[in-house]
Amino acid sequence: VTRRHDDMIAKYNEGSSSLISFLSDKNDYYSNFEYGSNTEKIREQLMEFYEYRNTGKPPMAGLVIECQGNLNSLRSSCKSNMRPVFEPADELQPEAIENQWKQLDETEAVHEARLRDLFLKFQDADFAADKFDAKADKFERWADEKNDIFEEGDFGQGVVGAEVCQNSYDIYKDQLVKYQAACSDLNDIASECEKVPEFEKTAGVVDRNATVQEKLNTLVENGNTYDEAMTKHLNAEKRKAELEAIVAKNGAIALYDSEDIEERITEPVVAGQVQSISEKLEELQGPLSEEITNLSERVLQLKKDMSELEELKKATEGGDNAEPALRRASSTGAMNVQISVLCNNDGALVTMNEERQSELNALLSAEEQREQARKTFAESANAVKSDCAAKTKELGTLGGEPEAQMEALEVLAQNHQESELMVPCEASSAECDKLGIVINPYTPETIFTLRSQWEELGKAYKTARNVCEKAIMDKKGTQLTPEQIAEIREVFDYFDGDKDGLLSLKEFQDGCQGMGMVMDEATSEDHYRALNGGKELTFDQFSNFMVDQMKTGTTLDEVINAF
Repeated sequence: VTRRHDDMIAKYNEGSSSLISFLSDKNDYYSNFEYGSNTEKIREQLMEFYEYRNTGKPPMAGLVIECQGNLNSLRSSCKSNMRPVFEPADELQPEAIENQWKQLDETEAVHEARLRDLFLKFQDADFAADKFDAKADKFERWADEKNDIFEEGDFGQGVVGAEVCQNSYDIYKDQLVKYQAACSDLNDIASECEKVPEFEKTAGVVDRNATVQEKLNTLVENGNTYDEAMTKHLNAEKRKAELEAIVAKNGAIALYDSEDIEERITEPVVAGQVQSISEKLEELQGPLSEEITNLSERVLQLKKDMSELEELKKATEGGDNAEPALRRASSTGAMNVQISVLCNNDGALVTMNEERQSELNALLSAEEQREQARKTFAESANAVKSDCAAKTKELGTLGGEPEAQMEALEVLAQNHQESELMVPCEASSAECDKLGIVINPYTPETIFTLRSQWEELGKAYKTARNVCEKAIMDKKGTQLTPEQIAEIREVFDYFDGDKDGLLSLKEFQDGCQGMGMVMDEATSEDHYRALNGGKELTFDQFSNFMVDQMKTGTTLDEVINAF
């Protein structure tokens, strides 16, 4: 008994020391973690963390249960054999291990929350940075073009030339309002990026925003200077035909609005967020649909104006008026083509909007399905975790005589083996894998951690049962080792084919062979009948028989006489 206790003490000390070392190392590692500065790096760190939690941590959780079970068994054996109850060193006490484990769980929770927070922030920041660059490119191209015009200082020749310059400037002022709003949006985007200083693109966005705002201020100043000089020139010229100005102005604004609506329709949404998709659908179905309707009405009017302008163009052919009126009223020849395309395809935005809504509805449905799968797995996982925790606690509180403990352990082990609690977990985990779900904010558990806890609990029952059986046999005076007793139990369970807790004659004969006992059929039948009158054998009867067979048969007197 003492040797067995010493072995159990050594095993507990070794396991608990390993746990303390593991917990200390991991706490230090995650407390001083260096996080990445881009979405891909954070994704890698997140996957590394889940890999550790799925494969690295579960064995240590099993070791906690194993150490607790070993300590409980040791203490129970000490009490049963009237020995001093073993108390571990302070730093190896179960409470110390539990406290450090809780501390690690808290540290990991903070670490995981930080990773997930950075992952979501970096996703948004990536989206914002890309959106910023696209809008900034568009503005800078337009601003450079307008600055070139202002620096040339060309106010046109004659009435037509002056009116072209004036109309172009009017277009610029209307576009300026749009681009000022766009620059305000860029400033807001840059401010949002500044809230995520850890992101690697933040500094570039902030610097470029400063350049954009400075370029806007310069453009406004150059435009004002140009306007003052042109107004003086235009005072001596006739005003250009009102219809040409209207066509050029409304055409340019309609073209801008068309491009802006198309850009907003095709604007990407943040992947994996139901709210982002829903908000985009609301925009497409509400404000954007109204804007498309309004634009269609304006385009219809623009068609009428262009038709009338074309008639005027035919009437003004020759001399200075030989150039098409619309082309003269536009800042570039390319805009004429773009406006014509817009007028001929004014229904394209309606079709694009409908197709985008259909696409987002499908995306929303898929994301809602993934969200439900996350919740379903979390519910099943929490049920399994709670069940394992309750059973582990119940196992740790078992006391009394070994026979009573054995009876209780048999019931607990059988209930655990027959439990179907893991079935919904496996099914919901498979569904999550099928849907490509990486993050589940509703539970920290994975199917790997649940399987590990479930299997380790079964092993803990088996270990506790072997200890009880050894204690029972010790009370009966047997000298068998724990390994021999475990071997008898393993043979009994293995050859009990129908799992009814009894051995038939055939199962008894196979069990004897499994223990390495060679006897003919008649001899085995005689033993079987002698043990229980020919009835099926219980484990106690089978183990008593095996104990008798394993004894040496040498008494104390025989040993003394031999000397």
